[in-house]
Amino acid sequence: MSTPARPARIISPKGPGYKFTGISFEHEPDHGKLVKAGRNRFVYTPDKGFTGKDAYLFRICATKGVLKGCSTVAFVPEVK
Repeated sequence: MSTPARPARIISPKGPGYKFTGISFEHEPDHGKLVKAGRNRFVYTPDKGFTGKDAYLFRICATKGVLKGCSTVAFVPEVK
């Protein structure tokens, strides 16, 4: 049985003064593909026949006034 692709939506920082400045892949999934599907949207598709947990990481950066910062976000989808 094939698992349909699930979108991973990355939300820009919210609040007064925040400016989303970038997103990059830190670690691609080992058992699938990640494709950009819009400004802040990515679609993960597992490899055919794969079941189990996969993982991927994004680095998201933003500014607020003179402050700058980045965070790493992990996703661990379970394919059944």
